[in-house]
Amino acid sequence: MTEEARKKMFRLSSVKFEAIENELYIWIDALRRSKIEVPPSLAIMKAKEIAQKLNIKEEEFKASWQWLASFRRRRGLKSMHLFGEVDKDDPVLLQQLEDLYSVIKMYRPENVYNMDETGLCFAYCLDILC
Repeated sequence: MTEEARKKMFRLSSVKFEAIENELYIWIDALRRSKIEVPPSLAIMKAKEIAQKLNIKEEEFKASWQWLASFRRRRGLKSMHLFGEVDKDDPVLLQQLEDLYSVIKMYRPENVYNMDETGLCFAYCLDILC
């Protein structure tokens, strides 16, 4: 969709700190191309670092979780995490899984979540707290 068509369809919000967002997006894109995971907390820290480098006062720019969510929406970043293939025959991984299973056995099944469910729980809790 062209920029002109987007303007007709959607209300575009102006970005107050476009220089920060541009530099952060380039940084995230470079890491993702290198298959390096970018946790949201790391992106927030990097945004603060960029703001400091650009002499933007901390009182002016708050790199909050809500700001990050808006940034991701504006830039079309559905996920900043990357997941790759795992060597299922790796002895270290197999031992770590055995250790994890022994810990999980101590909990009732309804209190054990897979990582996707944990992410949803975290997002839900974050909405409640913010």
